[in-house]
Formats: sequence, structure tokens, C-alpha cells
Amino acid sequence: MKKFIALLLLCSVYFSYGQQRTTRTDQAIAIVNGEIIPMEQFNRMTLGDIGGVRAVHNGVSAEKRDSLIGVFGDILPPREFIIYIETGTVTEGESTPIVLRDVRGEQNEVLARQARASLFPFAPGDEVPDFTLNDVNGNPFMLSSLRGQYVLLNFWGTWCTPCIAGIPRMKEIYEIYKDIIRFVGVASRERSVEVWREGVERHELPWINVLDETGNITTKYNIGVWPTYHLVDPEGRFVAGAFADPRMLSMVLENTFGGRGRSVAVGDKAPDFTLNDVSGNSFTLSSLQGRYVLLNFWGTWCAPCIRGIPRMKEFYEKHQHNIDIVGVATRESSVENWQAEVERLELPWINVFNDSVSAIHEKYDIGGFPTKLLVSPDGTVLLRHVGGNIGNFYERVENIIGQ
Repeated sequence: MKKFIALLLLCSVYFSYGQQRTTRTDQAIAIVNGEIIPMEQFNRMTLGDIGGVRAVHNGVSAEKRDSLIGVFGDILPPREFIIYIETGTVTEGESTPIVLRDVRGEQNEVLARQARASLFPFAPGDEVPDFTLNDVNGNPFMLSSLRGQYVLLNFWGTWCTPCIAGIPRMKEIYEIYKDIIRFVGVASRERSVEVWREGVERHELPWINVLDETGNITTKYNIGVWPTYHLVDPEGRFVAGAFADPRMLSMVLENTFGGRGRSVAVGDKAPDFTLNDVSGNSFTLSSLQGRYVLLNFWGTWCAPCIRGIPRMKEFYEKHQHNIDIVGVATRESSVENWQAEVERLELPWINVFNDSVSAIHEKYDIGGFPTKLLVSPDGTVLLRHVGGNIGNFYERVENIIGQ
């Protein structure tokens, strides 16, 4: 049996890499459900090509990874050049149904960015393609007519079961964000215009709805999974994407806008405060007016906060001429413990202590740690991000503050 499995693995590698390849390569590869795929080929794939979101795949097991390395290590690239893919149904708390890891089980961000590019062809800050499509009344609608406003593009279909199942949640999201985001449903692969119109009417969709009869726009946006959501900023640039489940979209919007009904959301003025720094001197947020500020609500007790420090240091070292970081420590056991940890971690930015009396975190309605808010030079909140899965947050900050 073992010999048979080894033979199958050998055939997989043999036909994936070509009959003449016998020496080790440094070309990046992906292992998708046990199949070895060169990264160049993988970058042209969509999620639908690897099974779709609704199907649950375990990627390649630890045992199979070890077998691949042990038997075929002479032709596989170094471990740091290999990722394996898992896809699954989104559940609350997940930021993405795609897990991209190297063969050691560790996340590989460089390759992850390459892989995600095949699912979302736009990087944050890229201008998305404009289009003109007919709405339910047969009138032409142009995407660029909404310039100056945030736009959520919802690629869906009346034939798409997950799309229909998600409509109630989409309506809830619409009610929360309709004052700051214009929603546009882009239907495709419909049997007829009449079927699509009937579906829009039957489900009482309150947002703009247009039909991509030819599929050209869907192709331009590289849509391979339905529903897929693209958030576009007022200048027509890609902000973030989500797919498969409105719950994932809800998390994207929460991290972008901070939700509605919060005391501090995107577009609001950041409440001023005065707290003591590590030397015991008072620090006032408004003293930094005229500069971009990144507020980081964190704690020495918070594991995701600590894990994110190296990445934050990289960002700060690169952009400290353009932006100040203010770490607001919350729920600490004591000032002394916090001071010792700031010193041990060698945090180079401004650090202040948020005690229970000041309770600045309550003014900002901080419910998760870490929470980061980008504040403009005039004190307006531009971005809000909750959680340790930082995603493309720093790239979005860079697009705003410049290099």
C-alpha cells in the first residue's frame, strides 16, 4: 500500500513539473488538495478552480507534507517557497475562508499575497474598472456616477443559492451602512432579463441593481465565486473584498468603518484625551494635530497585540516621518508592569496608560484588542481595524499617508 501511495505521489510530481525535471527548484509552488501547482499557474486560478467555498478541503495533511518532502525533497523547492491551501465555510470570527501556509504550518505572507491576488485581482488603492450597465428599469447606470461616495459592489445571481440565503443578512448590513455606502448589486449568468427583474422584485432588494448580460464586467473583476463583494472608495479605488458569506463582509466593513452606532466610527472626530506616558508626563492627543496618528489600543496581557508588534515596528521605522503611533494600554494590572513591558518590548512610539478612571477605551467604544484607528491631521478617524489579523491594514494606511 505504501509503495502504491508513493507511486501516486511520484506521478503527481512527475506530471506537474515535467518529465525532465530532476533537480531542486527555487520556484514557488502551491500544494492544493495534494496537487503540486507552480505559483505562476496558481496565480491564474480562482477559488472556484480549487473547489469553491462551500466545499471543505483540508489542504494537504501534515503526514502528506512530510511524505512529499521526504520522498521528493530533491525536486521540491525549499520549504519557505511552498504553501498549501485550505478552503472552508466562513464562520463568525473568521476573517477569510482561505488559509495559506507553508509546509511547516506557518503563515507565509509573501506567498499569501501572491495567492490572494488570484482571487482579488486588485490591491488596495488600485482603481477598479468603470462600467455602464442597465438597471431594473432599463436605464443605464455608470459606476463612476457614484464618485465621491463609498460603493459596495455585490456580484450575485438569482440562480445562486448562497446569494439568496444571504439576502436577509445583506439587508441588515444595508440598514447599518446605507448612510455612508452606496450598494450596487451586479447580477450575471441570468437566464433572462425578465427572470432577473422578477428576482429583484420578489426579494425586495432596496439597493441599486444592474445586470451584466454579457459577463464582461464579471470577467474584468475576476469573479469566480458568488457572491463576491468589492468595497470601493470615493475615488474609485479598491479598498477590500469578501466573498461567500455576508458575515465575512460584515467583518470587512466593521474593520473599515468601525460600524455604525459606535461612539467613534470612520468620519467622526477622534475624542481628545490626556494620559500619562511611561515617564509619568502627561500627553494630550491634540498635541499631535497636523500629523497623521495611528492609535493602537492594546495591552501587555493581549497575545494578538504582542504578536503584532514586529510588523508595527517595521511600519513605524519606514513611516515615522509621516505618522505618529500612540499605544494606549488598557486593562493593565499595574502601571509598573506596563512600564516594564514597554521597556522590554522596546516600543519606539508614544505609549500612554489608560487607567479605569480615565477609561478612554470606553469613549472610543473599544470592544476588541488590538484596535487600531488612523486619525487624520485634522483629527478625523479615517480607518478602524479590530483584531490581530491585520490583513492589508498597513497597506491601506500607506495609500492614505503616502510613502
